[in-house]
Amino acid sequence: MRNIKFRALDKAECRWIYYGTAINGTVGYLQLKKETESQYTGLKDVNGVEIYEGDILSKDGLNYPVNYSWHEFNIDGYSNGDYYHGEDNGYHDWGSFEVIGNIYEHPELLK
Repeated sequence: MRNIKFRALDKAECRWIYYGTAINGTVGYLQLKKETESQYTGLKDVNGVEIYEGDILSKDGLNYPVNYSWHEFNIDGYSNGDYYHGEDNGYHDWGSFEVIGNIYEHPELLK
């Protein structure tokens, strides 16, 4: 079973805040950008970096965003249709990708 956790950008300091449950814009005294709230996939990249929804992954010179919909994570545009439901089903090769940024801070990486 994967560890359920989230992250979001702090409005004031523009830094990532990591927490254990979904929120509505605040964690203690922090004001978070709700639109940047991202769920952890439970997977890590080739360097051991945790992969979150909204991250941009790179493989073989191409970049792909990580999406979450219909209760599954997917690498948008990756040709093998590699979906991940939160259980280790042996179907994914997400560990061969590298996290190079995210869609909130580096959208230019998808151009």
